[in-house]
Amino acid sequence: MARNSVCKKSFVIDGSDAVCSWEFADGKKVELDLADLPDSMYLRAAVHGILQKGGDSYSNTPNPGPARAQLEATLAALQDGDWNRRADASGILVEALVKVTGQPMDAVVERLRSMDDKAKKELAKHPQMKVAIKKIELERAEAKVDGKEAADMPLDF
Repeated sequence: MARNSVCKKSFVIDGSDAVCSWEFADGKKVELDLADLPDSMYLRAAVHGILQKGGDSYSNTPNPGPARAQLEATLAALQDGDWNRRADASGILVEALVKVTGQPMDAVVERLRSMDDKAKKELAKHPQMKVAIKKIELERAEAKVDGKEAADMPLDF
């Protein structure tokens, strides 16, 4: 997804205070101090952020099982106090490991949760995993073009 070049969003957290900023391409800036929000809006903002973060975690994952695993890993990270921890790459690692090992998804997810990012990256480099990941990527690409004709391509011959 392309970044919006009209406005850059940022925030600063200082202790229990937080300020959200929007800096526009014309140099003008808009800020909101969360302390200025009524309690009802503060809670709504938190709920919106959690829902958005959860949705982002599985946004590129077309299958419910891996999508749920991505969401659960993201929520577990939040419960551990870690906003920036990423699950694996869009559920592909989970899907590939299920295909390669034949283990049930729950067991794979649990095992991956016990691994650090370095170990997951090493696992993804294994030849069998690389093949499984490429096959999943191909399946996803084929699903996107399913039913579309070559005539739909923006080309003139």
